[in-house]
Amino acid sequence: MNFICHQGFGEDRGGDVLSFKGIAFIRDRENPFEMLDNIEFKRRFRLNKNTVTFLLQYIGPTLQPRT
Repeated sequence: MNFICHQGFGEDRGGDVLSFKGIAFIRDRENPFEMLDNIEFKRRFRLNKNTVTFLLQYIGPTLQPRT
């Protein structure tokens, strides 16, 4: 689902707001693990889902907020 925002054109909030000819579109974030099959996932991220899962398990504790 896309929402149109007429304020704050050109703002970038972590990829959630896109500007296109004076109109900002706010996109819902999608989970690439659910939305992409293995081939499309690897084409987009250059790693397969199993590798990303392993890496997230390995480095995940260091990515958690401290509070």
